[in-house]
Amino acid sequence: MPITSLEFDVVRKMIYERAAIVLEPGKEYLVEARLGPLARADGCTINQLIGRLRNGTERSLSDRVVEALTTNETAFFRDVKPFETLKSTVLPEIIARKSASRQLNIWCAASSSGQEPYTIAMTLKEHFPQLLNWQVRILCT
Repeated sequence: MPITSLEFDVVRKMIYERAAIVLEPGKEYLVEARLGPLARADGCTINQLIGRLRNGTERSLSDRVVEALTTNETAFFRDVKPFETLKSTVLPEIIARKSASRQLNIWCAASSSGQEPYTIAMTLKEHFPQLLNWQVRILCT
């Protein structure tokens, strides 16, 4: 049975409080996909699992739910589409706008162990040699 809006709100609130992750309406499918294996491993339905989560008495359950709903994967060029868009659309536009100041600042949010900002740096070096004489900063958080 699909999760209800109340059940989704329980998960949304808990994941925001515990991990500062914002789950927008429309992400119910993500919650169901990520919690399905967890519920099956516990021998219950997703709805029952969320009911237990709502009770708030099982700290280990909320830890496992947070773990299931976070993306714990990082790799160089992990997601091809964003880096292609950066290379083909975003960077050329920014470089054109910043050509007078020759300064480029990039913020790489959620760069867990550094592969994402290094991927950005590799993209800059390989595809934008004109930046060699620019001041380029990549802020990673």
